[in-house]
Amino acid sequence: MLSKVKRRHAEGDVADDHILRARTGEWSKHKMLLRFLTRTTFISITTLLGAMFPFFGDILELGAALIVFPLNFGLVHHMYLKVVFLC
Repeated sequence: MLSKVKRRHAEGDVADDHILRARTGEWSKHKMLLRFLTRTTFISITTLLGAMFPFFGDILELGAALIVFPLNFGLVHHMYLKVVFLC
C-alpha cells in the first residue's frame, strides 16, 4: 500500500484523485467541468490584472482617496462635536 502511495505521489496525480474524486476515465464530465472552471478563472484573473497594470497608479490613487475621505470629512466633525460637548 505504501509503495503505491509513493509511486502515485511521484507521478503527481495524488491531488487529482482527491480533488477530482477519481471518477472513471480522464474525460469524465466532473473532471472536465472542474478543469474548465479552473482554467477559465485563471485566465480571467490574469487578463484582468494585465488590463489593469497600465492603470496601476490610478488604482492606487482611488484606493487612497477612499481611505482618506472619511478622515478629511467624517473625523473632523466627530472631533469638533467631542470638543464642543466636553467643554
